[in-house]
Formats: sequence, structure tokens, C-alpha cells
Amino acid sequence: MSKGQKIVTVALWAVLVLVMVGVVGVGAWDRLRAAKEKPLPVLFDTPAFSLIDQNDQPVSDQSLRGHPYVASFIFVQCMGPCPLITGKLAQLQKMIANPNVKLISFSVDPAHDTPAVLKEYAARFSADSSRWHFLTGKPSDIYAAVNGMKIAMEPANANTPLVHSTRLLLVDGNGQVRGIYSTGEHADTETLEAIAHDANQLAGEKSR
Repeated sequence: MSKGQKIVTVALWAVLVLVMVGVVGVGAWDRLRAAKEKPLPVLFDTPAFSLIDQNDQPVSDQSLRGHPYVASFIFVQCMGPCPLITGKLAQLQKMIANPNVKLISFSVDPAHDTPAVLKEYAARFSADSSRWHFLTGKPSDIYAAVNGMKIAMEPANANTPLVHSTRLLLVDGNGQVRGIYSTGEHADTETLEAIAHDANQLAGEKSR
């Protein structure tokens, strides 16, 4: 090997070593950053519930264990904030790539929102039924779940329409609420990015 070839060879190896060090350094930095990321606070436990989704399949607090999820509260006949809320979840469905993170939409109008009605509604938002469940059930079961999640709501009566909170909840794989977020027209891109980030952080936690 000539002197010139040796110089070229040494230079190439030097470049390769620098690239490898850079890759290792980036990986170490990512792990360090993840380790330093503060865990989300535990706010409260979600209640036990057993409901059915848009495909008439059972979904319960136990079947969701091990799966972080974003919970929303909507009803199909709502002409106000509900389409906006569901539209935001449709955006989150795209933003959160981890299939372990679920989206759970509780209907607060179970008398009208049957599985068939919810299935048609879900299709309007291109909901992936493998990870996005629209839940209904007996009114008493729905109201117990909603109240247990500390979501304010007032059923409709002769004088007033159904009123409910538009907040989104982020629940971890242990059934604990770890985040509460404003939604509707107030949920901007920054808020959705925060939810996606926090959901992915929970997906990296070990469930009990």
C-alpha cells in the first residue's frame, strides 16, 4: 500500500469512528433526556366501569389496563363542542403513532347513542376501531363512569339541554388520571402536541 493510500485509509477510518461516536452520543443523550423527564403527576384514580363500544364489544377499566388512553366525553346529537372534540381526537389518532395508546370517547347520551349510532359517528372521523372506542351502556353505568372521572355534566330535561365538560383526560396503564386538558375551540396545536408527548411518555412507563 502506497503512502497516499495509507493516508486515505486512515482518514476514512477516522471519519467512520467519528460517525459511530456521534451515533452513540445521540443515543446516550436521548436516554439521558428521557431519564431526566419528570414523571407526570398522579391526579386521581378512574372508577371501575364495564361498557360496550361501537362494535358492540365489551370495554372495561380492566381491559384497558396496560394501555394509556385519552378520554373524551361527547354525544352524537351535540351540535356544539362535540364535533370539535372528536375532530381533535382524530388529529391525535394521527399524532400518536404508538398503537398501545388508546382513544376512548364516552357517550354522555346513552339513550340515543347505541353502538350502531356510534359506529356511524366513528366512521365520519375515520376512527381506527382497533384503538379508538366509542363507549355506551346503561345510563346508570355511564353516569357513574363520568362522575367517577370528575367530569361535570347535567342530563337534559324539559327546560335545559344536556350539558357536559369538554375536557380531555390522559389516563395511564394503571387507570390513573395523569393529565387534564382543555379542548373544543381552545385546544390549539400546541395543546395537542402536549397531549401526544405526554401520552407517549406514559406509553414508556411500566404498568403494575
